[in-house]
Amino acid sequence: MKFEAFSEKQTLALTWWSDSSPWRDWDAVICDGAVRSGKTLCMGISFLCWATRRFDGRQFGMCGKTIASLRRNVVSVLLPVMRADLQWSYTIAGAMNTVNAAGYLVGALLMPRLVQHISHERVVLASALLASVLMGISGLFTDTGMLLALRLLAGVLSATLFVGGGLLAARLSSYAPAHSGLLLGLYYGGTGWGIAGSALWVPLALELSAGQAHSWQSSWWLLGGMAIAMKFIAAYAHGISAQADFLNEN
Repeated sequence: MKFEAFSEKQTLALTWWSDSSPWRDWDAVICDGAVRSGKTLCMGISFLCWATRRFDGRQFGMCGKTIASLRRNVVSVLLPVMRADLQWSYTIAGAMNTVNAAGYLVGALLMPRLVQHISHERVVLASALLASVLMGISGLFTDTGMLLALRLLAGVLSATLFVGGGLLAARLSSYAPAHSGLLLGLYYGGTGWGIAGSALWVPLALELSAGQAHSWQSSWWLLGGMAIAMKFIAAYAHGISAQADFLNEN
């Protein structure tokens, strides 16, 4: 990687938090620009400098807006602990994320065929339940092959859930056009809320389980429980959608 002098805007992104900056007390910073223009690099460096300069003895998290971000920002927190406990090589640890991504691709490709035979509402509810169960039972196994299989299946179900949920949210918003932006925003923004919640609770679960055999297992149980709770919310949304369908047809 070759570095050049930072531009004026990049310097601004790097130093917005400094004592001499007029924006030092702002609550949010957004960088918008062309691909590969240095936004991620500058914001990453700036975040670390701001956190270490302004705070002491605090914990911070980074999150994104996609399913892939969940793997990077939540699963990646657990992987180092699991790798040390189960004596994995870096290849096996990396494979946990790789097979999950492969499963997601398979699920996305299967979804068009699934909805030809099963309603997308049933696909969403079934995927939500099964993905939650798989996440929870990941804490019951220490066998590498079994964990790889669970991560693969979880990827498949995550894709069918996300795609099917998008269809459900779009249909629900069609019944309330004035609020369609809010409804779709709540759905797609839910990933961010999940990442933020997991980033708060997973480190706590790891800390509380420190010193126990396979201390990472409780974190998977916690994530599974959180996912099941969200499944009930999805079921409630399905009920609202079904009522809207009935009213629309009658």
